[in-house]
Amino acid sequence: MLLSDSFRTNGALVVLVGIWTLGWFLTKVGLESSTPFSFTAVRFVLAAVLMQLILAWRQKRGALKSVEWVWVGLIGLFQTTLMFSLATYGLLEVGIAKAAILIYSTPLWSSLLGWLFLKERFTPLKCAGLVAGCVGMVVMVSPSPAKESFIGEALLVGSAMSWSVSSFLLKKYLPNADKLAIGTWQMTFGAIGLLVLTLIVDGGIKFDVNAESLLAMLYVSVVGSVVAFSLWFYVVPRIDLLHSSMASVAVPVAVLGIEGIALEQHLDTTLLWASMLIIGGIVLVFLSDHMGRNKR
Repeated sequence: MLLSDSFRTNGALVVLVGIWTLGWFLTKVGLESSTPFSFTAVRFVLAAVLMQLILAWRQKRGALKSVEWVWVGLIGLFQTTLMFSLATYGLLEVGIAKAAILIYSTPLWSSLLGWLFLKERFTPLKCAGLVAGCVGMVVMVSPSPAKESFIGEALLVGSAMSWSVSSFLLKKYLPNADKLAIGTWQMTFGAIGLLVLTLIVDGGIKFDVNAESLLAMLYVSVVGSVVAFSLWFYVVPRIDLLHSSMASVAVPVAVLGIEGIALEQHLDTTLLWASMLIIGGIVLVFLSDHMGRNKR
């Protein structure tokens, strides 16, 4: 029975990584028929509606306390509105592999926020990881000859930082709150923020419906958001932090492999070396956290 539970959990984690990886490529497809704000707004409005139905079915609408709503709203701003709008804009100017690497540098920024505001221990291993990751990002960004590419890279790093802020807020202010309620409402508030930005920037929803764009939208909304969140909600309580966090390494590695091998696109040496530094830095941060927890 234990083997069966472990098999299901690991299988769910593998499927989750696959869903996130494919989502990067389909987001790129969807952006060919829409603007960044419109595409992201429609994606999360659909996802939020489905998540609200799931929350109602689970009968957890009153799961959050009154004081927690402010933090959930802020998490929605950073986790959904800012993170995904910046990421989607950045993806227009930057290749998928580089975009995935930069966004999944989130653990590096999270470790820095934890040290500054949560008094988490900054071990030599974690320090080495942060230095390696930052050097990798400098190496990755510095060769960019075009202004548009540099702006895209800056937006992607900003997206990673926004994700880190939301993780920090969740860890500091809502450590014991119901995760399904938090996920649903932060997505709902974030979707509202995206709609407002879309009306301001685009003047309304701009989405050219065709077979490819519709498939991409349905995937990132239903599979990439709702199904992925449900799988994450299932996996996290069943495995340790190091195990679950390795998804942050597996996704960019998978994207890098698909773009370089399956799609037969040329990956320059600078990108590969920078990616190795960033991914190595993330691994060192995870190992430091894991060793610290085992000593407690």
